[in-house]
Amino acid sequence: MKTLKGRRLFFATRADLVPGLRAVEQAEALQFVVDEMRDDTAFTVIDALSAHPALGWSIGSSVVASPHFQIFRRGDIPTPREVPQRRGGVKYLIEPTTDSLRLICGGVHAATGALLAGELQRSMNANRGTTDLFERVGRALFRGFTRVRLYWVGPEALVRLRAGNRLVTIGTESPREYDLAEER
Repeated sequence: MKTLKGRRLFFATRADLVPGLRAVEQAEALQFVVDEMRDDTAFTVIDALSAHPALGWSIGSSVVASPHFQIFRRGDIPTPREVPQRRGGVKYLIEPTTDSLRLICGGVHAATGALLAGELQRSMNANRGTTDLFERVGRALFRGFTRVRLYWVGPEALVRLRAGNRLVTIGTESPREYDLAEER
């Protein structure tokens, strides 16, 4: 079975993610930062992603438009970097570090009911401590999930898959042939 080094692809509903996130939040001193470019430095920092109301939902119709979070050890969030804009002004972003992870939650696309894929990533230059953190977070987050091809599929997501619902790997506009399907 193929694996992706430094990446864990998954499908999960809110109910699939909450138990693993709670376990991670209790075992590790982490903070989740909404991964976005902003006009100011007031980034959204979340201590308990498991309680976040948007967890498990995607307003965007593609995986790249799903909520993205950077995961840092508590107190290790770097200072936002200024990004000068071609047409003037400045935007701000928090860059990933060798000590951070990234979590793309995916979730149910409200308009179509399709379940969008998510991904847990570590940086390519992750240090040993971050690689270990990636493994611990992955084990906790995907406990009770089932492997279907390259994806870890949560219990509710598996029910959706077997009921014929779309588990979308790219976006809701992409052909169904790109959706996750169990091997026959």
